Amino acid sequence: MRRDIEFKSCGETCRGHLYLPDDVQGPVPGVIVAMGGGYTLDMPMITTHATAFQRAGFASIVFDYRHNNTSDGHPRNHCDPWKQVEDCRNAISFAETLPELDPGRLGIWGISMGGGYSLAVAAMDPRVRCAISVVGLLDGYENLRRIHGIAWFNKMLEAIMEDRRTRFANEEKRAHIPLSTPKPFQELAFFPVSDAKDYFEEQRGHRHEWTMESMELIINYSVLPLLPRILHTPVSMIIVEGDDHTPWEMQVEAFNNIPSTRKELTVVPQGSSHMRIYTEPEYTKIVVNAATGWLNKYLGEQNK
Repeated sequence: MRRDIEFKSCGETCRGHLYLPDDVQGPVPGVIVAMGGGYTLDMPMITTHATAFQRAGFASIVFDYRHNNTSDGHPRNHCDPWKQVEDCRNAISFAETLPELDPGRLGIWGISMGGGYSLAVAAMDPRVRCAISVVGLLDGYENLRRIHGIAWFNKMLEAIMEDRRTRFANEEKRAHIPLSTPKPFQELAFFPVSDAKDYFEEQRGHRHEWTMESMELIINYSVLPLLPRILHTPVSMIIVEGDDHTPWEMQVEAFNNIPSTRKELTVVPQGSSHMRIYTEPEYTKIVVNAATGWLNKYLGEQNK
């Protein structure tokens, strides 16, 4: 069963879906789904996980962040990572009000940008009883500097400063930047890769661009300083060997810096990629199974 939902986040409305197990009997555990940048509600990778969690007996709250797709907020197509973390925490507050959900058994699952958000929420919000991070973007500056290289990263900084000057003169005049590009290192994009654009542009409601201001906000975002706070929350990190979108060596280092004794690292083997876990069933299955197993372990019936 799936129904439409909405909730307030800092005065603006976020809209989404609540997935409930078909045979609900009493309050069930729930999962906040922290989507990646530019994702939309009905994107296959998201619905695949939400329905898998549903079949396993977990409710899922899937929603659009403020400024994007069905949710409110101006400017449009805009990413402020800390605002989106706050949206996730407000989704937890919303989940606590739902009679179908057990407020003592709430977790968070996030992918890409959302994979960083799930760790941030785990560090800051004790209501989360377990967290799952899939191919997370953990530090905007270092991530973008590595995938762009110094020369193109400097071009990005120049474009950001020019947009800042323009917005200072007229707040309504904003530059935008593609999320990916078919011509890497010939035009600026959030990710200078060619394997994402076609997939994302097939998704209903998706616009393959962000405000240029989003880039500055992402560059100044990092979850790394929060990792030492994750002492009590069980954390699963799922990464892809050789991932060059969100560099896997950064994720391994982050995993080693989480002090929780209840943590698990799943490595999707070489031959996959950041995008192939979205598009190829054999790799998607690895991610789904690892996430569902973690939820069963820490939110299942034995945790009532």
